[in-house]
Amino acid sequence: MKSKHLKYYGYFLLGLFFISCAQINPLQGGEKDAFAPRIDSSGTYPQNGQTNFDGYEIVLKFSEYIALNNPNDNIIITPQLKNKPDILVKNKKLSFLFKEKLEENTTYTISFNHAVTDITEKNDSIFQYVFSTGDYIDSLSLSGKVTDAFTNKGAEGFLVGLYEANIDCQYDSIPFKVRPTYITQSDRTGNFQMNYLKEGKYVIFAIEDQNRNLKLEPLEKRAFTMLDTLVIGVDNESVDLRVYRPDVGESKLITTKFQYPGRLVFIFNNPPEKFEVSSDLMDLQQEDTGSKDSLVYWLEKNPAGRMQFFINLNGEIDTIKPLFKGVPEKNAVAGLVLTNNLKASNLLPNEQFTLISSEPYDQIQEGFIHFMDKDSVELEAVLYKVENLRSLVFDSLDTRTRFVKVDSLAATSKFLNTVQKETWITIELLEADYFGSLILNIDTVFNQPTFVELLNKENEVVSLKVFEQKLIFTELIPGKYQIRLIFDDNNDKEWTTGSLKDKRLPEKVIYNKELIDVKSRWEKEVDWIIEN
Repeated sequence: MKSKHLKYYGYFLLGLFFISCAQINPLQGGEKDAFAPRIDSSGTYPQNGQTNFDGYEIVLKFSEYIALNNPNDNIIITPQLKNKPDILVKNKKLSFLFKEKLEENTTYTISFNHAVTDITEKNDSIFQYVFSTGDYIDSLSLSGKVTDAFTNKGAEGFLVGLYEANIDCQYDSIPFKVRPTYITQSDRTGNFQMNYLKEGKYVIFAIEDQNRNLKLEPLEKRAFTMLDTLVIGVDNESVDLRVYRPDVGESKLITTKFQYPGRLVFIFNNPPEKFEVSSDLMDLQQEDTGSKDSLVYWLEKNPAGRMQFFINLNGEIDTIKPLFKGVPEKNAVAGLVLTNNLKASNLLPNEQFTLISSEPYDQIQEGFIHFMDKDSVELEAVLYKVENLRSLVFDSLDTRTRFVKVDSLAATSKFLNTVQKETWITIELLEADYFGSLILNIDTVFNQPTFVELLNKENEVVSLKVFEQKLIFTELIPGKYQIRLIFDDNNDKEWTTGSLKDKRLPEKVIYNKELIDVKSRWEKEVDWIIEN
């Protein structure tokens, strides 16, 4: 049986020896009072670490006048109480008035996460206060790490809870219906630790707990282990929890945005099978964003007052009246903003030069867009077409092209906004051999379906291949890349999230540790050694 000293872990914990007064770490900086309030043992009852407490009130006296900072979120008592105590502050004293008799032979811990501040400089700290209603302080502990199941990065701010294993409830219903007995929170690196635990059998979950009700909500991220129970006092090894967003099956509309000059955005938790939107005042056009769960529509002209829209989501009809946001101040000039598809002024081989407007195009003025050579001599006009509402796509450019000049008033949007000033764009047409390539060798064999994804620096998937021990990626834009390997348990060529109901963990993902630098006109070969 091991007892681990409490360490500083992000949100809550600073190790204390329970036989001494609670210590508060001073904060750095400031020539004035740079110290957080310290507990004065002479006016504190019970003392930190005291046993055989039998009462309904706890009083902590501090070294200076104090105030509380968001106590509902920043003060946590474990084991959990059925009823929250009244928390009162008067001058230098902080009192807890319990509304129920505390459990016998139980160690209670009160964790303060920046909850107590002085009233002048607002100095605060993280510390714990512990006492027992029995003859001893429980000294068992449990540590672990919460990571994002898809990115493998530490997940900060997740509530980690221990639930008594004898709860009369289905396993997958426990975090929905029951508040945990012991709780802590993962720090910025995902690590967590619970101290002063009582020996026994428990179930462990990590939950996102966005509304701070200590229960899991249907759309919140969560994590569990394949162990039916943890035996505290026996199973004291580190616990790894991989959190995931559940697939709730049905599609729900999460957010609606109605933005100037007439952009309507719908964001869903899952891509809808069927979605339609209309207005009785004007038509709408959909822009292809490349995303199935974020749909964008544009009004055909400026909105007319407070508008309502009719939506059909998977056969269910509803009416919405979103607020119209982002309207410029009176007399402000709303110009049309043009961007392009160049990469650091370079036009990639086999790509067409494109001017992307901030609003849907309506009119393009002939002769207002000029293509020039290195001496700024104008070349022959280039044919173009409007695609996907906001993309002005040009045919092949003359190889001598070095500049593009866009005159003011060159384009007008459907909302009558125009290009406000003349713009010069430097352009370099890259040759076909500009790309680089990558050969990836993986000296490992897997006994399950597996695929490999190549990611660019924007974390976008640029290539997906079924796993082989030698993979070749060609026509890569020079830059930094990362490799992601996914164990495709259901063989559907995409990452599948977990299911608490089916007690199915999310599919495992492995990333290579170092970025791969692919250079122009070079073939890069990398050996990736994966340790199972």
